[in-house]
Amino acid sequence: HIVTLISKMNKINGVEDISITTNGLLFPEMAKELKSAGLRRINISLDTFNPDRFKTITRTGKIDKVLEAVELALQLKLEPVKINVVVIRGFNDDELENFIRWSKDKSVYVRFIEFMPNYGNLDESWGPDKVVPLSEIRERCQSLTNMTPVDNVQGYGPAKYWKA
Repeated sequence: HIVTLISKMNKINGVEDISITTNGLLFPEMAKELKSAGLRRINISLDTFNPDRFKTITRTGKIDKVLEAVELALQLKLEPVKINVVVIRGFNDDELENFIRWSKDKSVYVRFIEFMPNYGNLDESWGPDKVVPLSEIRERCQSLTNMTPVDNVQGYGPAKYWKA
């Protein structure tokens, strides 16, 4: 019932901006309805471009659906389109350059997010050694391309934006 919820929220006096964060899987079928209901921006989770890695982390393997969601969001001008990438050491940290290049080609904002291990998980393969600190992510990105801070990105939250 997300379309109904967004439509109702859009009618509340003082609500100026409605955005969602999604894995993108159901977005293509609902995109136009969501836009009509008042959705203005979207964040889409995409941690890798590698189909095998994508399947490992999502258990769905439907990376094409997520990429379709990004294209639709851009076509519908749900801007800025933000891509959330959780960086995991030894899993996808070798893809930073691919995401930087893609952000330039697609005019999307890629937000690298520090991995937070689940300490309740008995699977040690996703432990604290997988964390890539934000300071290291920023250093690695800076070594790949010249970056300058950006202040005028629409939205709320603690993210700091840089332009490559």
